[in-house]
Amino acid sequence: MGTAMNLIRSLNMNRGLLFTLISLGAICGLAAAESTPPTPPAGAVKPSAGAPKIKFDKTIYDFGKTSQVEHVTGTFTFQNIGDGVLKLEKPQTSCGCTVAGVKPEVLEPGEKGELTFTLSLGRSRAVLQKMITVTCNDPQTPKTMLTVKADYTPLYDITPVSFNLSIRKGESTNVSVRVTRTDGKKINITKIQPSQSWIEAKFEPGASSASDATNEAVKVSATLKPEGSPRYFSELVNVYTDNQDQQPAFTVTLFGRLIGDVTLTPESIYWPITDPEKAATTRRIIVRSMLPDKTLELKNMTSTLQDLNVESSTKDNGKTYEIIAKLANVPSHTTNGVIHFDTNVPSQPKVDIPVIINIVKR
Repeated sequence: MGTAMNLIRSLNMNRGLLFTLISLGAICGLAAAESTPPTPPAGAVKPSAGAPKIKFDKTIYDFGKTSQVEHVTGTFTFQNIGDGVLKLEKPQTSCGCTVAGVKPEVLEPGEKGELTFTLSLGRSRAVLQKMITVTCNDPQTPKTMLTVKADYTPLYDITPVSFNLSIRKGESTNVSVRVTRTDGKKINITKIQPSQSWIEAKFEPGASSASDATNEAVKVSATLKPEGSPRYFSELVNVYTDNQDQQPAFTVTLFGRLIGDVTLTPESIYWPITDPEKAATTRRIIVRSMLPDKTLELKNMTSTLQDLNVESSTKDNGKTYEIIAKLANVPSHTTNGVIHFDTNVPSQPKVDIPVIINIVKR
């Protein structure tokens, strides 16, 4: 009897233990099911994180043939078609003749913006192509290149538009340009205004060529007799029309060089130094007399730079001198000064040579 009772107790205890183990297993399985994400079905697309995406309505703005204006303005439209916030930087243009800006600079998904630009056309006939670079936080298209084109014909067609001249001191030279209106109308010049008193300018009717027989041509002439010391110059002849005195209708540009009786090669010293220990310490300048019957003399040669010593030697039977500039010590920073000397040439009794010593630090 006792043996039977012990067997019954043992079965009851084992049944309770088994029930406990089964319950614990169910609880752990439920917790694991809640903490482990469900496995996506085969072929499902994994969603990506939100990112902006820029899209322009076009990337080329072509004005085609344009005339009778000094500048043109246009607009590129863009949109954020992504699902992140789009942020744009200030647009960069390929030259100073183009100015561009965007508005707004921050766009939410779906929003649209505008890039507005202005292109200055100048006053000469030209086929223009300018670039605008747009930088943003679009990971797929961080930079977009926009192109602006124009085939520009100015209202006044000038041939040639500029001159590059070399004039001996005391001498003069003459230049002339031919001007036509591209719209076929008559040119009514009211005033000509040179930028210097030593430039005399006038206008007169000019013969029309067979290619523009419908246009009336005008000839603008100028006589130049530069004054002062030998130098390079850049001057203008401004021409006004139709009683509009606020702004010239067109301009003739006169570049040139006034050559004296004493010439310098080079006319100045630019001395870049990147390594003081290996720097060249000598520069040379050739001084020549342009007078055929006069021997050149140099005297009282000095330098305003403390560590720059200068000396000269004569060549070519007194027609040519060589100036040797020697740098005793390399300066610690960029500096500039003048080499000065006197001559026996009445038109140029004193000569100055500019000197720039540029210390380029690595």
